[in-house]
Amino acid sequence: MNIYDKLKLILPSEDAVIIEIGMHYGEDTLRILDIVDSCSYYGFEPDPRNIKKIQKLGIDKKIKFYPIAVSNFVGNTTMFLSSGSLHINDNWTGSSSILQPKEHIQHFPWCKFNECVDVHTTTLDCFTKDNNINFVDFIWMDAQGAEYKILSKGKETLQNTKYLYFEYYNSEMYSGQKTLTEILYSLGNNWEIIKQYPSDILLKNTKL
Repeated sequence: MNIYDKLKLILPSEDAVIIEIGMHYGEDTLRILDIVDSCSYYGFEPDPRNIKKIQKLGIDKKIKFYPIAVSNFVGNTTMFLSSGSLHINDNWTGSSSILQPKEHIQHFPWCKFNECVDVHTTTLDCFTKDNNINFVDFIWMDAQGAEYKILSKGKETLQNTKYLYFEYYNSEMYSGQKTLTEILYSLGNNWEIIKQYPSDILLKNTKL
């Protein structure tokens, strides 16, 4: 069962609270919005090229959109912008990260990181506190290796989050990236694996 079919079973059809960290062009955003009838949807995407695409498609009008990065501190940081042609006449913007590329360069030699940009950052806990978000049904996180950093400053939010879905790699694709085992250990014993995919995992908070 793919993740979208799984979400149809676990997400409330009305009044869901959803946080998406790393929207790219908003492809997953639109698919998730199709699953629920009504929701409070908070989306983050810091790559300026992807922001333009999101705005061009009007997705920023369908959700509460934040053109910033989520990290383990509030301030500014360097984002390493991905580029290169996966297919003919495209420019790959889906691997940009606030972590410096490491093994990613060997695994995907066609993907280049020739530019950097300064982006604003917040933390998960600061964001939910500032926006009076007391409960989250689902967090979708595709942050290109920064998942551990994000979760480390989201402890309070995670206590009140029912489902968590994120990308993982067990090699250091980006400098400082943690393995799935390390991430699960940091989360503690209150999370159970609902579904594990080759490079993504869905967890449920057993306390909720």
